[in-house]
Amino acid sequence: MKLQAIFNKAFDHLQSMDEPCMKASSCMYRDGKGGMCAVGAFISDDHYSQEIENVGVDNACDSRVRDRVARSMGQDSLTADQLSLFAALQNAHDESDSESWSEIIAEMLENVRNRFDLEARS
Repeated sequence: MKLQAIFNKAFDHLQSMDEPCMKASSCMYRDGKGGMCAVGAFISDDHYSQEIENVGVDNACDSRVRDRVARSMGQDSLTADQLSLFAALQNAHDESDSESWSEIIAEMLENVRNRFDLEARS
């Protein structure tokens, strides 16, 4: 999957949300109520399990999340660029609080878009 397509899907997904995907005070790939974070939106039901919660997509010691994302996208593994983009998208989600979600996530996504030299979503 090309970086622009990943960004577009994550952008559309995050912009459709009213708040970050959280359970208690922790960001989640899935919240159990249908909510998904930026990376969680790329993990198919077949590849998701609760054991990956609290494991970052770019965790050097634990590849479960990136492996599940890759398999969900029909790949054996993520490219280095894909992994970097997913990590940036995860950080954008995780660093945005629910009180000013729409403003903060828009700014965070713009920063990700610029960092990876991607086209803007309208």
